[in-house]
Order: sequence, then structure tokens, then C-alpha cells
Amino acid sequence: MASRELSTHDAPKIAAAISQLAKIGLRPLYPDEEFPALAQDIAEEFEGTGIPDPPLPLTWFDLALTGPEKVFANAVHFQDHCFDVAGEEDYAGVVASIMALAEEEWPSATVSASSVQRQGRYGPIRRIEIVIHGEGSAPSFDLIADKDFDWSVVTLLNERLPSGATGRFAAFFDGDATIVYLKPEQIAALGKLFGYDFVTDVEPLEERPQWHISRETADAGSSRPLPLWALAIGLPIGLFAASQLAAMMLRGAPYAISGASRVAFATAPLEFLFLVAMYLGSVALFLGGPVYLIVRKLRAARRSPVRAA
Repeated sequence: MASRELSTHDAPKIAAAISQLAKIGLRPLYPDEEFPALAQDIAEEFEGTGIPDPPLPLTWFDLALTGPEKVFANAVHFQDHCFDVAGEEDYAGVVASIMALAEEEWPSATVSASSVQRQGRYGPIRRIEIVIHGEGSAPSFDLIADKDFDWSVVTLLNERLPSGATGRFAAFFDGDATIVYLKPEQIAALGKLFGYDFVTDVEPLEERPQWHISRETADAGSSRPLPLWALAIGLPIGLFAASQLAAMMLRGAPYAISGASRVAFATAPLEFLFLVAMYLGSVALFLGGPVYLIVRKLRAARRSPVRAA
């Protein structure tokens, strides 16, 4: 498909798209006479962006909904950016901004989010529990916490709309997400304008394997026999290193190891400091390691259930 760059000369086409969207039920936040200025801002924001040539039916409507400013009260555009480091407030904010599209039919509701652990397909997994408070409150629900946002929130909110609500939330995805709140017949009309359907039922985000060691896996490792051959080799090395360090400390400053020249740490050559570091590492590895393994084994044994004969 051929393409060209968007230019500011395309602003009238974007303005016409804003007018058409308003006619099918999207509620502009600005009077009609300001549509040309809004369209100019959008064209300047996206100038140089590649668009199909000739443009697709959705080109101008998509630009009208994804501009730098929110144009319609009942439509919102989201960058489906990485949510790996998103906090609870981020999830609550996204859900609240979607619910705000239905403010006339779902008034005075607030949203809170909290991180919870659930049993998932691959074991324990972090999820975000969404709670709707106030007038029009509804049963809580979970969203999968992942690098992308779980857009099944569209379906979950549709299931919790107050009785008597005439609209539905619907979404269009093109790498990002555009969410609208319209009556079913208006959603169908919007799909005809775009040339693609807005969907009201969205599958939950696919749960991904968790790349971490669960407590059960750790406990299983703790129940394995200790590697006696490794202990037999490592413990003498660790004890020797510990004895050298102890002897050095007992001599007091200035220090010496294995008959080396007595030195103070402030003026010690690099070789002496390296030798001290090597002994410290040997103590941590060859003495600390076995102690850690033994403690883990004992703790795992205490937690293991006693089975009846």
C-alpha cells in the first residue's frame, strides 16, 4: 500500500471527521466553530506521520480521536505503553477515566486499586483488584498486571453498568486503545465510519509464565540431600581463610598475613588489600554457604507435613 506524510493541509479533513463523529453521538467538548482550530492542532501534532495514500476510511476519524487534546466527553485514547512498573494509582486512573465516559449514567462513582496475589495458570501471580465505590458501586474484579494493560476492563465494566444504562463501552485497538461510550446503534454507526468494528467484549490479557522461584520450588530444593563432597572440600578452605583473618585481627594494627610485612590499611599496597578481600570472600562462600544450606534444610523439614503411616 502506498503512503504519504500527513501535513497541515489535511486539517479540514480532520475537522470534517470531528463533525461526522458528533452527528452519530460523540459529544464534543468544544463548540462547532472551534472544530477547525482543533483539527489544525491535531494536524500540527502529527505532521510528518505516515498515512495510507489514498487514506483509509478510518484515517481522519482515528486522528480526530487520538489528538493531543481530548475532543469528546465520551471518548478517550490510551497509549498502551509498558505497565511493568505501573503502580496501583495508574490502574485506578485508567479505569476511572473509562468510567467517566458514562458519567451521565454512572455518576458519583470512584475507583481504587490494590495489588493482590491470586492462584493463576502458572502458579501464584500478581493481579490488580479494582473496587468501585459510591453510588453505582459494583462487585470488585481483577485485572492481570503485565507489561500491557488488560483491556478486558471494557467487558468487566459493561457487566457492571447501573441498571437502566442505555450505553455500552466499546474499544478499537490499533496498537493503542480508543474507548467510547455509546448506545449499541451508535457503536454500529461508528464502526461503519471507521470501516472496522468497535468491540464491547474483550478477551482478558493472556496470562504469561512467571519467571520466579515459588516457595514450593525453593522448599523442594531445600529437601534435597546436602552435597557432602562440596562441604568436604569447601569447609577446610573456609576455615583456613577464617583463621588467617582472625590471626591478622588479633595481631592488631599494623596488620600482617602469613608472615608478610606489617602494614596499615591506610598505606597498604594493592596486593595486601586483594589478599584480604580474597580471604573474606572465601569465608563468606565456603563457611557462609554451607550454614545457609543447613538452615534452609532445617526450616524446610519443620514446614513439611507429617504423613500418616
